[in-house]
Amino acid sequence: MNLIVPFRLIAGSLCFLYLILPLLFVTSVREVLTLAPVPPADFAVGTIYSICTFLIILLVPKDIVIRSDALKMGQGVARAIAWLTILLSAYFFANALRGLETLIYFDKVAAHAAYEELNATYGLRLKYNVLLCLFLMTSLKAGMRGWGALFFVAPILFEVVFSKHNYATHLLTYLFILTWNSRVSRKAVLISFAAMVGTLLTVRFIFYSDFQNDPVQSLAAMLGEFTISWQSIPSALSYSGSTYTGPTEWYSDIISNAAGLEIGLAGNPVAEAIFYFGDWAGLGVVGGALLFTLLARASARNFAAGIALLVVTYYMRDCFRTGWSLGLSVFAKSVVIFSVITLGLMAIHYLGSRLSPRASLPHHS
Repeated sequence: MNLIVPFRLIAGSLCFLYLILPLLFVTSVREVLTLAPVPPADFAVGTIYSICTFLIILLVPKDIVIRSDALKMGQGVARAIAWLTILLSAYFFANALRGLETLIYFDKVAAHAAYEELNATYGLRLKYNVLLCLFLMTSLKAGMRGWGALFFVAPILFEVVFSKHNYATHLLTYLFILTWNSRVSRKAVLISFAAMVGTLLTVRFIFYSDFQNDPVQSLAAMLGEFTISWQSIPSALSYSGSTYTGPTEWYSDIISNAAGLEIGLAGNPVAEAIFYFGDWAGLGVVGGALLFTLLARASARNFAAGIALLVVTYYMRDCFRTGWSLGLSVFAKSVVIFSVITLGLMAIHYLGSRLSPRASLPHHS
């Protein structure tokens, strides 16, 4: 079974939501956050960089096709490994939750600090990333269906405790790709997911309309996941040319503190480039988008790179609300993991074929 990933649809939609749509609500969002108005020159620069990034991202391949027959592995073995990754995921996250004295639901600052402490202690992020690679590769070969979503249950429960949403996004991505490759009409898939998102946003609008000054501010708050992240661009412009930050210092935290916000602005590829490149940000923005596009096109012709790009798809939301460095690091790590696994499986398959009794028999004409 080949797997088709609608890469342009996913990447283009997320890029639009995080870099183009927020342009309509810049003023209202800053009023909600009680931030000073954006200088016209900074707004113009942010707009140009956002539009350039979006147009370049539209050049990524429409589909990434991953051929399951490229992986030399029996279906039974693949299914066993897939189930093993599910059980290991549940074990690692359940073991980490046992170390909690109290559960955290509403204080995101305290939740983030507790999450990072547990991650440092148990290495959850690294373990999950490795298991995600194994799970996606083997589930492709095993022909897994809806039950494969069980892999994400333990991480999602963990993230619910800490008021985070990364693994929930992974589950939605998995379900979207699963239904996209099913017998269900793709138009029906798009309509269903659009209806779900629209319903959630409508509920958020009703909630936020109770304490905002006008409908536009309520709409801006409703789209806060997207509209607030764009605000990191003018903040980065006022902080551009910064010195290099260490591995424990995230650029978005620095510009959030400079803006006087306790919760991070999350950032995006444009803000990341501006922060690190300053006056040369144009090269960073365009270069990063082009590199992302070229990697996607190259991955369409290679099994290990293609399935590594599938992992990047699960982190695509974080790429557009954090920066290209995250996507590049996820891609590089995944390529290494998949290349090692693929070479190992090919070696086992070759040795098995050479040592099998049938292969050792003499051939008769």
